[in-house]
Amino acid sequence: RKDKFHKKMETLPARVKMVNIDGLSRTSDKLVMVQVQQLFDVQSFQEIIQNSKEVHKNLKSLGCFKKVNMTVDTMPEDDTHYKVNITVEETGSVFANLGVVCGSQDRMAGV
Repeated sequence: RKDKFHKKMETLPARVKMVNIDGLSRTSDKLVMVQVQQLFDVQSFQEIIQNSKEVHKNLKSLGCFKKVNMTVDTMPEDDTHYKVNITVEETGSVFANLGVVCGSQDRMAGV
């Protein structure tokens, strides 16, 4: 039964049509968009799950966020279209001496 479910998820057509990102203030939008771009390239629901895990890992590895939470939801107009909601909590500036700190809208500064 579990194998049938996984096979169906691999072939279930799906497209990410929207990514909402909540919680950004100091971190560059461009920096985050580079990380989430791969979500728009998926062809199946299984790829949405796999790519979401990868995006989560990549966002956490930037060192800009204490928390990264992601949810996947259907779009009302088509059940093969999905939106990914990402909620982040940025680290404080004290974190800067440990690695990377995210600066104003268009730049990232390393310490």
